[in-house]
Amino acid sequence: DGEYIDLSAEVALLTRNVKIQGDETSEMDSWGGHTMVAFGGVYRVENAEFFRLGQQGEMSRYPIHFHVSQHFGKHCYAKKNSIHHSFQRAVAIHGTDYTLTQGNVGFDVVGHMFFVETGMERFNVLEGNLAVGA
Repeated sequence: DGEYIDLSAEVALLTRNVKIQGDETSEMDSWGGHTMVAFGGVYRVENAEFFRLGQQGEMSRYPIHFHVSQHFGKHCYAKKNSIHHSFQRAVAIHGTDYTLTQGNVGFDVVGHMFFVETGMERFNVLEGNLAVGA
């Protein structure tokens, strides 16, 4: 009858050659591993798979976490990663400025996927990330 229906969808690859994951028992108690850079460290991760990470209900235990690095965030990025089946968030930015979070995929994650924690963080770029199934 001439009616147009848009059936397009976002498609993303979750698997990567480098995989950072919690063990199989993580699923029983929603308690996986986590990664963090803190207090001026440098964190650069690109094209990695994060699986069964995050610790549900525990603050500061996220798959990717930029933590109180202030202006040192200009040396940090998370690009083109997949974060899936996470028990708490995907990427968290807390007390850190100038980070780049770009082209990541979050799927089946508990809570906010791409998260700026206090609102005091400045000049961070969150661009072209895909969040599905929070």
